[in-house]
Amino acid sequence: MQIDRVEFLEDYIIQLELSNREKVKFDLKPLLKTARFKHIVSQSFFEQGKLINQCCICWDDVTEIQDYEMLGEEFIRKSL
Repeated sequence: MQIDRVEFLEDYIIQLELSNREKVKFDLKPLLKTARFKHIVSQSFFEQGKLINQCCICWDDVTEIQDYEMLGEEFIRKSL
């Protein structure tokens, strides 16, 4: 299963559209307090994220999140 499209919604919600057309929402808010996501300081910067290789969302050179982090490793494993 791959991510075909991402949409950045209000309040730091990421909506993922998967290759089977299922839509899944992921709330990034709890992670914004961590050092890893400290560069996401505004909704406008959050909305600049880019889907890379249908499996990763990147905001800059150091800020990214992988598909298994948003969907769970078990979800990804079942889809292979």
